[in-house]
Amino acid sequence: MHDDNKRNYFNEIMYRMLGKLGSPIHDAYAGITFYDPNYDAVRARTVNYSFEYIYESKFRVEHGEDTYVACPGDVLIMHPGCFQHVYPPVSDPAKRIWLVMPTRNQYIQHLVEDYGLKDTVLIQGFRDPSRFENCLELIRGNAPQRELEFEIHRLIADLSDFMESKKTDGESEVENVRRFLEACIRDRIRVSQAYYGMGYGKTQAIKKFTEAYGMTPKAYLISARIAEAKRLLEKTDMTVGEIAADLAFNDIYHFSNTFRKQEGMSPLKYRKIYKKENI
Repeated sequence: MHDDNKRNYFNEIMYRMLGKLGSPIHDAYAGITFYDPNYDAVRARTVNYSFEYIYESKFRVEHGEDTYVACPGDVLIMHPGCFQHVYPPVSDPAKRIWLVMPTRNQYIQHLVEDYGLKDTVLIQGFRDPSRFENCLELIRGNAPQRELEFEIHRLIADLSDFMESKKTDGESEVENVRRFLEACIRDRIRVSQAYYGMGYGKTQAIKKFTEAYGMTPKAYLISARIAEAKRLLEKTDMTVGEIAADLAFNDIYHFSNTFRKQEGMSPLKYRKIYKKENI
């Protein structure tokens, strides 16, 4: 969480363009920021859209209820109205380029929604800062406003196209989460470890997994452990306590209660019925 002893240490190059009132983009900022490892920023309820490209180091980002880790080559879309906490999780100096536009620029809001980025915060592996750099140069040089509008439109379209191209990859990412969970039925893990690398926040990751498999990752892990417990009860002479320990349950009581909720009977009763039916 936020450390009140930290301060915002950074060097920054920043430019601003003021356009005509009523124009699609009548207020825009762009900059490059070099951060000290002690940088720590909390924005309680921002009114701006912020598009940020990470050049160097990693950033941990709390956005609303979700937490992300942005690495070099990644893009962050910080949406208005959300709690935001940004800080580098490592001791190395960090650098990023950014564009900020107030929400009164409804042109940006419409582009974000029309291109399907309304719920997107982290875009992993984009690896192309050129659109950001073009926008910064247009703002710095006070270029005709229409040129900036076109370039921002191209940036958002490029981000959307990149996300579309990753959709099939997203399916394989969900499958990788399933495989990870099945491989870890004997390990004490936090379920969040399974989807840490998906590029989504907790809420989105759980939603995508549930859409694919009909249950949350936590429920899937429990189901996989109980399925293995049933196999051990059927095929081995392991005690209930040994099975509980083998499958990373807290204790025999935790295992027995979980098994009963899933199967409607105790582990011992399940073994007894199985052996009776398979004499």
